[in-house]
This record gives sequence, structure tokens and C-alpha cells, in this order.
Amino acid sequence: YLPVGYKSDGIKIDKFKENTCVGFHATKATVLFKIIQEGFKLPSELPGKGVNDNHIELGVTVFGIKNYANAIFVSPSIVYSALYGGEDDKIIARTNICTYVHVGHIEQNQILIIILQTRVTPKSYTVHKNTTPYKVFDHHYSEDVVEWRILNKKDVFPYRILYKTVSLVDYLVSYVEWFN
Repeated sequence: YLPVGYKSDGIKIDKFKENTCVGFHATKATVLFKIIQEGFKLPSELPGKGVNDNHIELGVTVFGIKNYANAIFVSPSIVYSALYGGEDDKIIARTNICTYVHVGHIEQNQILIIILQTRVTPKSYTVHKNTTPYKVFDHHYSEDVVEWRILNKKDVFPYRILYKTVSLVDYLVSYVEWFN
């Protein structure tokens, strides 16, 4: 299904696996086509430190799992996925004409949300609670089940690009509430 309010473009898949679960993986425009062309990579396979600023660092134990960040993360919640980046995507300048964000996700003074709709092999992932500093307002999923951690990159593939633009006010009202 196409989530309400999103536009989409399909991705050509040579061997589409039907018996899979749908998950959402938000990304930046700068890496979107690299993921589509090369597939997902584990953070340890990426140049540099492998993870973005304000994400859990490689080597850190979370929920009793060593090196928790060295996995691919998707969510069953598109609302949770739309929060991607947190402080990474912060607003760095704002005038009465334009708003500028760190990653350039702005289109006609709107925040551009880009999400890959993915398919995930059943039983290939573990389910975890929210690790962001935000509360998630999703009526379908609780805070305790919004992250799927996938260790084998062959168990997840993107099949659709979802995107929409929202105003800064709508984004803050609809998606973001800092934990107290």
C-alpha cells in the first residue's frame, strides 16, 4: 500500500521476494541512489566512522547487544522513519523567505522526507524500542516495537521510494516531541 500523503516511485527488482515483511528506512537524498544501486551496507562497511552524528556509535552495547549500531535498521512505522536524522537534519538558518536544513532536504521552503519502502525476510530481524530522543505518535505501533535490527544485508531490499514535503510547522506538530 502507499502510505497516506506520500508520492512514490517503484524500484525495478529482478527477484522480488513475496513472503517478506514491509519496513521503512528513511534516508538522505545524497545516498538514496547508492542504496538502490548497491544495496544496504552495514555501518562497518562504510567509509569513516560508519554512522552519522547523533546516532549510536559503533562498538557501543545497547539493550545488552554488543556493537548494536552495526546493523541495518528499518521500522514497521512510517511515522518513526520520518523522524530520521534527529539533530543531523536540524535547521541551521531560517529567514522569512527560506528555511535551511543541514542536509538540504528543502523543496519550496518545505521539508522533504525520503523513505525507502523495503521488504525484510521474516525472522531475520530483532525488534527493539525507540532509540531516538523523540516520542513517536503512531497509533499502530508502540514505542517498544518501532526498530527492526537486521544483521544480514541480504535480508532487506528496497522496492519503492516514498517522498513527501511538509512545512516546518506541520513537521514539528505531526512528528516531533522531545522526550522529557
